[in-house]
Amino acid sequence: MSGLEIVIGKKLASIIANKFGAKVIERWTRFRAEKFFEGFVESLINEQNTGKISVEADKALEKILDDDVKSEVLFDAYRSVCFAKSKTLGPKIIGLMTGYLIADGRKTNTDEDCVFRAAEELSDTELLELFEEFQKRSKAADVCKNKKKDAHWEGAFLVVPWTEEVLDSAWQHSRESEIEISPLNLGEVFGFWAAHAEQLALLSSRSTQQQLEYKEDGERHIDEDGVLTIYANTITFEAPCKKLCELIGRCLGKSRTTFTGN
Repeated sequence: MSGLEIVIGKKLASIIANKFGAKVIERWTRFRAEKFFEGFVESLINEQNTGKISVEADKALEKILDDDVKSEVLFDAYRSVCFAKSKTLGPKIIGLMTGYLIADGRKTNTDEDCVFRAAEELSDTELLELFEEFQKRSKAADVCKNKKKDAHWEGAFLVVPWTEEVLDSAWQHSRESEIEISPLNLGEVFGFWAAHAEQLALLSSRSTQQQLEYKEDGERHIDEDGVLTIYANTITFEAPCKKLCELIGRCLGKSRTTFTGN
């Protein structure tokens, strides 16, 4: 490559970089910032209990900007927005959370840290798929009649019994069977979003093994002593997932979205 070609190449790269910065980076950074401040202002107004922008809300904002701790929380949250994978939902969720934290005058706890990470690292599509699955399972949990078989709430945790297999030592087939006891692959169960959610501590799976002995009982037609071995898998939507899905619901216009678990 000649010296002239190198010079032209560098100039062309510089032109492309400038155009990319102006038309891509600045545009999407600005878009994310707008969504962040939409959520922030919404939560600020709600904390003022006015339902609209008011003098009180404006004064509250001035106090925030003058307060070292609160302004630091605001800055850290905005910095996260700049790197968010999501263009719409993530930045607005971060804005909503930031507004409530600042209103309380505190920094995040462990569960809230998890929500912030999810809002930063999950895409809009992943957040929507998570919300839809959680909403479906939570509706089932609200009418649960059998916790061993149906989705149910355990505090703020949404637990979903997934598979169960019983082997009886009296059955020849059971003695010869091989059972897979490794943890569930949540990516295979739900899709890639679930594998990502598991990495962010929003979702988990659990495998258990239980053995129940029984005795020979002629009246019940049980010919010999034996052992029932029960293998079960459950999936849990962790407590931060509930908070995240409530915020996603608000971003989608489902005002004051809440779920039964507490």
